[in-house]
Amino acid sequence: DAMLHEGLAKLLPSLAKGGDGPASPVPATIFAKLLRHPHARLAICSESQALRTLFAYMSRDGHDAATIDLLSSIVCDLLVHANTRHKAVEYGLVAAVVDLARRTQWSNARLVAALLLLAASDDTRMDAVQDDSVHMLLAYLEPSSGHDVASPVTWTVVTALCHLGWHDVTRSHLHDPRVVVALVTLVLPRLLTLLQDPSAASTTPASTVLDATLLTLASLSFRPDHANTMLQHGICLALVGVATLPALPPLHRRLVCLLLRQVSHADSFHALLHVRDSRQPVLALVCTLCLHPSSGFLDDVAALDCADALCSIAAADGLAPKLVVEAMVDLHCTNTLVRVARSSAANHPTLQMCTLTLMHLSVDAGNAAAQMVAEDAVSALLHLSTFDSDVVRARTRDACSLALANLSHESPPVPSGSVLALIHLSMHGKSTTSSSPTSGGGVAHPPHITTPHHESNAAPPVYTYDEVDYATMMAAKYVADVADRQPPIPHLPTITVDPESLHASMDNPGGGSSNVTSSSAHDHDELLTAQQLVFQKIEPTDPTQ
Repeated sequence: DAMLHEGLAKLLPSLAKGGDGPASPVPATIFAKLLRHPHARLAICSESQALRTLFAYMSRDGHDAATIDLLSSIVCDLLVHANTRHKAVEYGLVAAVVDLARRTQWSNARLVAALLLLAASDDTRMDAVQDDSVHMLLAYLEPSSGHDVASPVTWTVVTALCHLGWHDVTRSHLHDPRVVVALVTLVLPRLLTLLQDPSAASTTPASTVLDATLLTLASLSFRPDHANTMLQHGICLALVGVATLPALPPLHRRLVCLLLRQVSHADSFHALLHVRDSRQPVLALVCTLCLHPSSGFLDDVAALDCADALCSIAAADGLAPKLVVEAMVDLHCTNTLVRVARSSAANHPTLQMCTLTLMHLSVDAGNAAAQMVAEDAVSALLHLSTFDSDVVRARTRDACSLALANLSHESPPVPSGSVLALIHLSMHGKSTTSSSPTSGGGVAHPPHITTPHHESNAAPPVYTYDEVDYATMMAAKYVADVADRQPPIPHLPTITVDPESLHASMDNPGGGSSNVTSSSAHDHDELLTAQQLVFQKIEPTDPTQ
């Protein structure tokens, strides 16, 4: 406190400045010690020049590994406190962090934690969504950075992206498609390889990374451009791997269903259905979510998402309907719909989706109609047709009528049941605005489900920064080199001595010979005029006067 009172903060810029040589670790040590003191931390942040000098010192070359590690902890110490975070960002901390991470070749883990602290704070989140910050995060995900997919560094990066994608404002500014590409093509495949390996010692770190990855993709899927990017880079095939994981948690299954629902609304989704190689993963994902032995029964939210995606698939225009329908039936989509229709937990929108999807499947079932009947599609439609008229809307009744009419000739055992269902529907009457169902259409596509229900079931992971222990550094004392403690020895002029003159004067101490005198006179004559000194003659004075 006494040093601060005497103006230590104002001297920091002078202490941190140096020449062109290697950077000294002393300024980093001074800043690290001061930032752990609450009064000193405020004093430093009140001096803008001190912070600017610190960030300029960080950008110098020649820091050793210990100094770089100390600088990264200094950055986090500035960001973890709300009263200093905004000032540090204002004076250039983000640029200094990105530059230091680049010069360390994306190896320092604590610099990523600094960006996570930025992304997790409301007042600095927009600084973490800038292009340089996002580029730094993505660089840490590259395999060339040397970080394992289940490492804390990867979790930190994905969690920072999760915070940016979770909030509406930053998500609207997260334009870089490489974020989605990295998560779909770099993170998910490596995670699945690790989680599907039975010999793995522990999959807990990988599971936590998968949590953050799925939540990030679910948030970004609400942007159509990111949803299209996901489809273009094989999100459905990656999600099939997630859905087949043993003991898949309900939250993961719910997020996968949400992702399927959102990408089914994208413009490129129907284009994928035209291509056989890209169509099969989509259909396989639907069936895997609903029929895989480890999945169990879908809850209401997940079932509604799958039903919405199925409705989008069944109502796709412009492709061979029979091929798609036959493929869906072959993959046992009918079983899924029948099971959901009979579920007591299914709500009215889910049942409506099941009815409309069964109708679309029955329109162009072709050779698959018999399999639909064998999988109890007719009995499910009979069950759906018995709801009260205030619950089953006109288009749902129309869908039941059309589906039963299309499948009744394939179901000899239950012809009377189909007739009874049609009679039951006719007794309730039809809406005057509804159109008569035909084999080619007439039933409107239900509105898409766009509810962001993941926001009520999950949240970005909470991050707590653990301060670095400075006990050893605080106890140590810096001993300067001798050259730093003593001034340099002054330069003295060199006096040249003539040995012959020295010996001559020693041989004639009384005055010298005539030879020496003539030599002295000769030397005097050789001197230039400017080098000759002329002394005025001093007359003696009478001391008595």
